[in-house]
Amino acid sequence: MSVSVFLYLILSLFCSTGTNAVKRTFSKEIMHTKSDNLWYSFLGNIVSIAVLLFFGGFKASPYTLFLAFLMGMDHLVTVLLFTKALQLGPLSISTLISKAIILIVSSLIGPLFFAEELTLTLILGIICILGSMVLITDFKSDKTMSIRWFVLIALYGIICGFQGLFQKLLVESPYAAEKPGFTFWSFVFAAIVNLVLLILSMSTGKKEPVTYKLKGFALFSIIFSGVSASILYVVNLILVEALSTAVFFPINMCSTILLTTLVGVVIFKERMNRRQIIGFIFGIFALLLTVGVFG
Repeated sequence: MSVSVFLYLILSLFCSTGTNAVKRTFSKEIMHTKSDNLWYSFLGNIVSIAVLLFFGGFKASPYTLFLAFLMGMDHLVTVLLFTKALQLGPLSISTLISKAIILIVSSLIGPLFFAEELTLTLILGIICILGSMVLITDFKSDKTMSIRWFVLIALYGIICGFQGLFQKLLVESPYAAEKPGFTFWSFVFAAIVNLVLLILSMSTGKKEPVTYKLKGFALFSIIFSGVSASILYVVNLILVEALSTAVFFPINMCSTILLTTLVGVVIFKERMNRRQIIGFIFGIFALLLTVGVFG
């Protein structure tokens, strides 16, 4: 692994872990209404677009624009779901469960849509992941968890998992060189629909207002999340091309989970009981099994 690739990897982990921590604080301490969430997401998309303007490369065929629209809607929905889920539940376990579900969905895309082989290792890995979730989701003794929280995390993981499908459809098409345009227009479409939803939220039904001002931590959170999201898209594409899948995905997933858990325990004073600790360790093993680290 070259020095440049290692630095890209560090940057990717910093952005993903930092974003999770920032969103956790924003969702629990600042966000109160649906419009708060939509305003946060919209401004984050605007920041991402501004960053991507620096990288250039906006060319996109109708095929790429269609995939970018699907990707943008996926991105918008998952950001809203994850931010709301962090308001209701613990950061560390939310990250593990969501990453596990994303991996399950991503792993099944090949066999379901591209006639790839469904291996015994993959099946065993998925079963182990589901087993770890049963151990971790201790609704009776852990009051930080709820059925609503779990549904939001599960939906986030399932929907986010389909991002791999859109990326694969682009990469394996004659328009693979349009990846920069695909990323840019994904954020543009997300921002447009996001704005429409925000206007509807503030003008119809309960007419929920935005309850915070753009200053202090709220402003920092929006800028950090928006910059990180755009950087992650660009840097992870570089890492996927520089490292084999067998190397990148285990490092990316497990490092993000472990670092986010460390942040949750040290900074936010989250605690896990013995059953959840066993489930957490088993979940890490299951993720590594699923991506084929053990053969």
